[in-house]
This record gives sequence, C-alpha cells and structure tokens, in this order.
Amino acid sequence: MSKLITLKDVLGDPHNYSWADSLFLPENEDWNLDSPSAILNLDDLEYDEEAPQFAIENGLIHVLNISDIQDVVSNAAQQRADCNLNDLFNAFIFYYRHDAFISFV
Repeated sequence: MSKLITLKDVLGDPHNYSWADSLFLPENEDWNLDSPSAILNLDDLEYDEEAPQFAIENGLIHVLNISDIQDVVSNAAQQRADCNLNDLFNAFIFYYRHDAFISFV
C-alpha cells in the first residue's frame, strides 16, 4: 500500500527500501527535508500507465531511483563521519541537479 512519508525518512535510512524502488517528490521541486514523498516501484505500472496513480493523485514526480539515493548517502557518509540530515539533503540536491556526487572538501 502506498503512503506519503517525508524526504528525511528516506534520506535517514535509504537502505530500508529496495534498490528497485523509486523516490517521488512534489512536482514544484521546492523540496526540503519535510517534503512529502513516496517510494514506489515502477515495475508495478500497468502497460498503459506513465506514472503510478498514487504519484499522480498526490502531485508527485519521479526523482531518482532508490539505488542512486543509497549511493548518495553512502558517498556522503564516507566523506563525513559526522554526516547529518542537512548534509544528506545537500548531497541529494547536488546529485539531482548535477548527476554527480557532492564534494564536502
């Protein structure tokens, strides 16, 4: 069953989700740690669906695959042992905009 969670829930423990899942966030892209999000599996789409119905009903767009988010969080943690949620959010936004890992140095 699909439900809304916060982006901080996802970034705080991305390994809680399957690598096959995807992150959906509000289409306005004015995101923060408290933004509503959904974890949905695109493999569950019907043949004629372009996006999950739950995402459409909640104004959410596909942002990244969970496997990418897991990599972003792992990379940030490797760079900063004391990595906090704000660091993870900045790393996530950087990756989304540049398709590259952030450098905290």
